[in-house]
Amino acid sequence: MNTHDEADFLPPVLLSTPFTHVPAGDRTGSRSTKAVIDGAVDLCDSLLTCDLGRPPTVIVRQGGRVRWAAETLTARRHAEWRGRDAGEWSGPKVAVHRLRTGGPGQAEIEVARTDWGQVQAVQAGFLALHGDAHGRASFLSALLDGAGAPVPNIVAVHGVIETEDGMILLNRRSHLVKYHPLTWSCSFEEGMEPADVDEAGSHTFERAAARGIAEEFGLDVGTDDLTVLGLLGDTGAMSVAAVVHCRIPVPAERLYAQATAGQAADAWEHVGCALLPLSPEALAGALLGSARPEDDVSLKPSDTEQGHEPVSWHPTSRYRLLLTMLFRFGRARTAAVLARAAVLRQRIP
Repeated sequence: MNTHDEADFLPPVLLSTPFTHVPAGDRTGSRSTKAVIDGAVDLCDSLLTCDLGRPPTVIVRQGGRVRWAAETLTARRHAEWRGRDAGEWSGPKVAVHRLRTGGPGQAEIEVARTDWGQVQAVQAGFLALHGDAHGRASFLSALLDGAGAPVPNIVAVHGVIETEDGMILLNRRSHLVKYHPLTWSCSFEEGMEPADVDEAGSHTFERAAARGIAEEFGLDVGTDDLTVLGLLGDTGAMSVAAVVHCRIPVPAERLYAQATAGQAADAWEHVGCALLPLSPEALAGALLGSARPEDDVSLKPSDTEQGHEPVSWHPTSRYRLLLTMLFRFGRARTAAVLARAAVLRQRIP
């Protein structure tokens, strides 16, 4: 799929340099490009399918014993990490081993069990060996080749929460978190756990999203309220994440109160929140405005963290907002509103 075909309705200012993939062993010169926004790579051409309620289909399969491409490094680095950081928390996680894509919006991922410590130790060793930029790019290239991920990783849900009265929740990540500290998330991230995966391979991401919402906000939601909008590669975290849209039967005022109360009690993960109206114009403003969301969103005084520089979007947040815009308002209206917003942006000195 050519990125131009997939994203030709988007203003160029929104897109980052496309991710170009040359199939391993191919001598014909063929290559594919994937749309990129802020470091988030669209792995299943979600922009073509996430249009007025036509979400992609992503199936999750539990694989057997996995032999990572960097098997020796995996075992050695994991042992070193356990010896050096024996007191650090390490819980069970799920890693993507193989990715298979069909037509636009069709993907299947084969997963395997891992744990937090294994991921942290082995990825650090892998990047030290191959270099940061090359190592992160080779991780995605190996998945797109079908060769399998070279190192363990964490499959995640990157959720967008929409309230019953049409607001989207934004959360500011703490400086204490491992991945993307001091960034604005739209709306939360949750690592997948082994209990989320069943034999049927369906609703896996929805179960993980529902668990994350219950843990972070104390709200119970059913899988019928959750929709997978896309599958992204988070290059900064060497991770694969499903974008899940979550419509919760709660007004924005109540959600905001629960989010701020939770942050006041435990500021480990999030330290501030904001509400963004779910309208094409508001979403276009967030997508095409400053790279710093605090310049574009009217924050309420829940932003409790002091003494830090202004922050930017989480690398997948603007892609999440775009997929939500397509899902709720359709491609034609999204393109028209973004085009108008881009013209207005150019006129502002």
